[in-house]
Amino acid sequence: MGKKLIVYLRNNEEIWKIITIIQGSKGDFYIHTPFSTSKFSRHVSGQTHIKSTIKNLPDPFGLQKEDDYIFPPMWRQKLTEFNGFESMSTVGININALKGATKAISVEKFTQNVIFDITRYENWVNVALCLTSKNYPLPDFSSQFLNPQMFIFKNVEPWILLVTGTVPKNEL
Repeated sequence: MGKKLIVYLRNNEEIWKIITIIQGSKGDFYIHTPFSTSKFSRHVSGQTHIKSTIKNLPDPFGLQKEDDYIFPPMWRQKLTEFNGFESMSTVGININALKGATKAISVEKFTQNVIFDITRYENWVNVALCLTSKNYPLPDFSSQFLNPQMFIFKNVEPWILLVTGTVPKNEL
């Protein structure tokens, strides 16, 4: 059985589930956001896939099949030999748009959960999802995000680093 990690955002009394990360029994990572049709996978072999069911996207690679749009696979280092730091995905979320979204009623049992408090962010929150190896120095995210918050999931290998923050208004 694999491991499941869930990321929630909290703004006062409201809580939203924004990212589910599953590491399968073979070590592959699968990432899903409930408000998006895109799915991301990062495999032990080093291959990554991004799949979306958004229709009518430009298809510069000629890869669209029925309702799925598949971006060309990318190759990165093998997870079994992973050493360093790698950005996997970044999600930007309009906080006002969350207010009409379905709330997470309770956190899921038997998973590792993290809840980020976003009350200090005005309009946008960004969530960066990264891989890092043990004892690797972490980047300084204060140059990219205002009020960054970080959390490391150490029960997966390589570790997953989550960073939330907002970008300066002049960069929006």
